[in-house]
Order: sequence, then C-alpha cells, then structure tokens
Amino acid sequence: MTFTYKNQITSLASRQLSGLPAETGLLFPNYDGYCLSNLPAAVCSWLGAPPLGSAGLAGEYTANFHGDYEKVVFFLIDGMGLGFLERCLGNGDLAGRAPIWNQLAGNGDVFALTSTSPSTTSSALTSLWTGVTPAEHGVIGYEMWLKEFGLVVNMVNHTPSAFPWDSGGLHRAGFHPERFLPVSTLGGHLALHGISTRIFQHHTLTHSGLSSMLMEGVEIYPFLTLSDLWASLGDLLETWQQGPLYTYIYWSDFDLLQHRFSSTSRRTEYEFIQFSRQLQDFIGGLPSQSRKKTLFVFAADHGQIPTPPSAKRELANHPVFNQSLALQPTCENRLAFLYLRQGMESRIRNYIDSTWGDDFFLLSSQEAVRSGLFGSVNLHPSLPDRVGDLVSIARDGAYWWWSNRANRQVSRHGGLSPEEMLVPLLLCTL
Repeated sequence: MTFTYKNQITSLASRQLSGLPAETGLLFPNYDGYCLSNLPAAVCSWLGAPPLGSAGLAGEYTANFHGDYEKVVFFLIDGMGLGFLERCLGNGDLAGRAPIWNQLAGNGDVFALTSTSPSTTSSALTSLWTGVTPAEHGVIGYEMWLKEFGLVVNMVNHTPSAFPWDSGGLHRAGFHPERFLPVSTLGGHLALHGISTRIFQHHTLTHSGLSSMLMEGVEIYPFLTLSDLWASLGDLLETWQQGPLYTYIYWSDFDLLQHRFSSTSRRTEYEFIQFSRQLQDFIGGLPSQSRKKTLFVFAADHGQIPTPPSAKRELANHPVFNQSLALQPTCENRLAFLYLRQGMESRIRNYIDSTWGDDFFLLSSQEAVRSGLFGSVNLHPSLPDRVGDLVSIARDGAYWWWSNRANRQVSRHGGLSPEEMLVPLLLCTL
C-alpha cells in the first residue's frame, strides 16, 4: 500500500506566493496542477473528453490512472481534510473502525491537494465544476459583495446574507444563477462530448442557489438518507448502458457536524464511521461487472480547524472596528474582506494590532490579487469590487464573527491553515 501524499505535503507547504512574505503556519493554494481546480480536466481526460479549465492535474497524480475508463464515480465529502482521512489510514486511530479506507487505498493511491483560497464550499465547488480558479470564475467567498445588485450575498443559498434561509431568493433582484458564471461548467462540457452526468445530493440541496448555478442541464438524483443514496447509486451503476458516465456524489453532513461539534467529537466520528461502514457494504455488494472500467475518486472541498467561541471574536463587541468599515466584512470568518470608510486604514490596522495582536495577517486587496492567492489568469472583471480594500488572514484558530445570529460554530474553514487547505485525493479501481 502506498501513501504518496506523505511526500507531497512538505512540497505543498513550502510553496510561497510572489509579493507575500513567508508565513509560518499558512499553506497557500497551488493552482498549477495540485489543486481542486485541476480535477475537472482530469475527469475529462479519464472519460475521453477534451480538457475543461485552465490546467490539469500534475503528471504524478495521473501516471498510474490513465486507463480507458467508461465510468468515473466521484465522492465529494464536504469538510474531510487530509488530516482526518489520515486518521483512517495506515495505523491511524480510526483505521480499525473504518477499514474501508485502507482497502480503497490498497487498490490505488492517496494524494494531497490544496483547496482553493478561500477554502470554502462555494468557491471550491465552483472550481470543481469549472476547472478554473476563484479569481477567474468570480465566486470569491461564502458571503460576497455584489456591486451590481447592491447586496452582500450568501453564495451557497443565493440570498442576501441576512436571509440565508430564503434559498434562491436573489432571483427577485434579477439574479440568474445559470448566467452568473463567465465560464463553462463540467456537466455541459461533458454533454457536448457524448458523456452523461448524474448527480446525487441531499434533497434539501437540489434546488439551492449553488446547485442551480453549477449543475444546470444535468440529471440530479435527490436522496433522503444514506440508505436511499446507496440503493439509488447501485441501481444506476448496475443498469447503466448508455455510454461514458460521470457520477458525482456530494455528502455534506460531515461538514455540518464539524461546525457544530468539531472534528474530534464523538458525534462527528460516529457519523463518519457509519458512512464508511455503509460505503464498505455498498462497494462489497457492487457486482464485478459494474466495477469494470470504473475509476473511483474520493476528495473534499476543504478541511476544518477548531475555533472555540469567544466574546473577543465577536465584532459586535468592537464598535471602533465597526465604525471604520463601510459595510460588514465579507467572505469568511477566517479570511475576511474589509471595506473601509475613507481615511480609516491606519485606524483599523492599529485597532487590529492592539486588540488581537498577531492573530491576523493583513494585506491590501491589490497585494492579494497580484500574489495569485485567488488565481493569476483571466481575472474576473469584478474581482477588485469583490475583495474590498484589505484582506485579513487568520492565524492559528483566530476568526471574526459579524453575523447578528448567535455564534454556534466551534470549527471553521476559509483560511490558509494546513488543516483547512490540505485535502485528500484517493484514486482507485476495484
């Protein structure tokens, strides 16, 4: 059994970006073959279609996986950082309770990838469905200022950020998700080349704003429970006879439980172990004919880092900070975009330094964009408006909470720690 990722982590962690000082403890995205944004081109290659996106996976990832595949089955486990999967591999503390991961790795290999920056679902999944960086597709955070609509928008639900439960409500302001992206999406690209796409996701997500934007024109199979998922997925793979097939499975519960209870809580571990056992039963019961010429892919959009609640982190307790801003911060609690009132930059820098010390690394938005933190080619024309005046990058477990709702999260993502940025890529045939 090989674990290639162990040799890749050091290389990925040593990457620096031009114009940014070397920062101990931060891990920058590597969009040149080592990022989630490079996976769509690989999917196209595996299924015999022309590549989609700016760059494909580095050759070391695909050297042993270039067969004539008829099906690619892609599991995206939201929030499963490489560190958590490592606990299930080798002699990790969860390996004996979730042995399927060692079995899968024994039939392939495990690699390390970086997430996008920001390391958040809306940005990472958009890259995973377009093959380009956040700087190019323009979805640059969980909450994003859209100047053209005069709103800070929740980019998962496509609602004003103050109304996250009104899924798709932004359409009342004239927002059309299918027209928002300036680039093609994977499902449509594959269809042009005779390849079908089928998507499995929880029924509550089927008509979400993000799904409507990324998955237009593909067939979605909503599932109620994991049992429903395994039965429907098995039916599809066992009966499919209509040519090349890309199947994408999105499981979000793991991310939700980490936010609420942390990645080391018994609830989170139990949920992942149950998922793993059901996955083992599913794969064990899949007929050999359904496995032929099929590549199984397991990956994640980001990991998470513990961020215990603290009154010091809540911006409602810092009126001087808020008075320096033209609007509330956007993007993510651990990678925030600040929109400043005129003449307030020195004031807010001094306040951050005196109040939070070294908890945050600040740089101008121009510096962040020039560095390639969000990508460096074909920059979206609205990028300067969407990243504000200053970019604040959290160190260690720091964050800011600015929502009017109660802060109930004990774990977060969006930033540049290795825990958030390193994600696994497990490739195998069965």
